[in-house]
Amino acid sequence: MMDMIAVDRPGLGAFLVCQRAKLRPETVGLPPGGRRRTPGLRREEVAQLSGLGVTWYTWLEQGRDIQVSTAALDRIAAALRLDATERAHLFVLAGRSAPAALIDTTTSVSPLILRMIDGLHDQPAFVRNGRWDAVAWNRGAARLITDFAKRPKAEQNLIWLLFTDPWFRRVLPDWENDARRCIARFRTNFARSGGHPSFQALVDALLAASPEFRPLWRQHDVLAPSDGLKRFNHPAVGYMELDHTVLNVSEASELNVIVYSAAPGSPSAERLARLLAMELPEEKAA
Repeated sequence: MMDMIAVDRPGLGAFLVCQRAKLRPETVGLPPGGRRRTPGLRREEVAQLSGLGVTWYTWLEQGRDIQVSTAALDRIAAALRLDATERAHLFVLAGRSAPAALIDTTTSVSPLILRMIDGLHDQPAFVRNGRWDAVAWNRGAARLITDFAKRPKAEQNLIWLLFTDPWFRRVLPDWENDARRCIARFRTNFARSGGHPSFQALVDALLAASPEFRPLWRQHDVLAPSDGLKRFNHPAVGYMELDHTVLNVSEASELNVIVYSAAPGSPSAERLARLLAMELPEEKAA
């Protein structure tokens, strides 16, 4: 039998509200319907598109204790034009998916992975767990991102640093977009955790500490991990454009390896090489 996870009724309702607010009636084959008090589709329109009762769908958004079938979720996902990541998130919130629960305390990294990232002399790399805690890093990551070893355990979390440390505001010229995308990716992990207390504690701390985090968290956007381009404006060497890739350690693990690299022969490659050649104060002292 498929394992069930806890139903997040408030989260499910909020997610549905946010998703229908993103759609215009004409994009789903409905007439505009005149002046609207709020953007997006009305509840009755989503119910119509899904072939569901208006009252039942309203109760679903209100977080009432009602039964939700897989078929109904599929029809809602289709009506709201959800992509694969958003659909999977919908099922998790409704307790109809059974992904492996995240273990936020995962800090054990195999010697093989440690040797691999340490061997990437010209590529900053670190390992993060499902809660986005940095659990291992190489010399390059300490220079490019932050020297995690100098930070308290509670501050070795990438989401926490992104929203609370002024350094990241200065070094990331695309901070607003980076923050939005990171939150959307972290939210999928948050849902997969099944309400783990330490995940909730991190979110509660961010809601209290960061005014910028609050509206982004309430948008209920979700994204899958992906490769991409990250821009840095490092005070030591200047502007760099670095490719980054996300590697899963294994199917059974929630650990990811994040690796940054620069295009060979580019100005960014030259600047990254200079940055990685610099010595940290403690290395000079040694």
